[in-house]
Amino acid sequence: MTDLREFFASSCKTELKALPTREVAGATTLPTPIGNIDPNSFTESSSDFDTEESALRAYGYYVADQVGEKISDDQALCVGTALLVAAESTTPVNDAQYDAFVIDAIASCVD
Repeated sequence: MTDLREFFASSCKTELKALPTREVAGATTLPTPIGNIDPNSFTESSSDFDTEESALRAYGYYVADQVGEKISDDQALCVGTALLVAAESTTPVNDAQYDAFVIDAIASCVD
């Protein structure tokens, strides 16, 4: 967990505040971040961030961590996808709407 917190602090300029409150069977430990990646190594087809499963899964893990949930890979993908769909259907999104999206996504994907 310390490595993940350090990664977000240095790479994303944000602090992970909540600690996971429970263990989930089959939950995955995130790997140690790899070094710098050359942005020129990506092709146009591989740079579609918002629909790439790994990006949606990472978003799901990030959001779940912020609310103190420890989730599995499938749950992370579910949360990330649910939040993307909700945000795309309601723009612009204010803080109250986003908080409601997070609560709904966690409730439908985790429990």
